[in-house]
Amino acid sequence: MLARPLKQQATDPLPNAADAFDAYFDTNKDGVTSFAEYWYEISYGTVNVSGDVHGWVDVPWRVLPEGVGSDLPTAILDFTDLNGSGTYDHFQG
Repeated sequence: MLARPLKQQATDPLPNAADAFDAYFDTNKDGVTSFAEYWYEISYGTVNVSGDVHGWVDVPWRVLPEGVGSDLPTAILDFTDLNGSGTYDHFQG
């Protein structure tokens, strides 16, 4: 797996690439619950996620909807029970 973090504007401070690595791939640091650890645990040890973080990628479009700015919670879609079952086993987004 290759993680390529997006940067939206040149003026935004960029997160540390080592922190992105820890969030996705770290399996050794205490206090870090990574994407890799999550998949290893829920698969009962049968899935190993590994990878690296390489630089930043500029995209020619806005990552967040117009007007959202840095207020990320307003950009997150609420869960919607698409089939009306009360289980939220289908999603949109």
